[in-house]
Amino acid sequence: MYIVSSLTSCSPNKALILAALLLPAICCSPGFAQESSAPPSAEDIAKKLANPIASLISVPLQFNWDDNFGSDDGGSLFKLNVQPVIPMSISDDWNLISRTILQIVYQDGFPFSDYNEFGLSDTVRCQ
Repeated sequence: MYIVSSLTSCSPNKALILAALLLPAICCSPGFAQESSAPPSAEDIAKKLANPIASLISVPLQFNWDDNFGSDDGGSLFKLNVQPVIPMSISDDWNLISRTILQIVYQDGFPFSDYNEFGLSDTVRCQ
């Protein structure tokens, strides 16, 4: 059984508006770690994608759905993990890579039937 701790309760409309505003801001922000003036070739991009410490900003999304949860096995749990990876150059020899995991959760009928919550779970930040 999976329990989401510190789930911030708010109305689904406010949370959807927040998610709708936050996601494009993260996805469409300019890549400050990319400093090249000429467009990179496909070979350069392939090399950077293969390198885990390359200066590429990525925003992977992971969706999880669990069913048959709760006291009567009628609950559902929907989780969307927004996991941006943002590299920053500190000096010529050092890079700082920030990985923040933001989890958006909707619980329907979990942990009890007729109990619903929507909001943000704990935010995890790795550097």
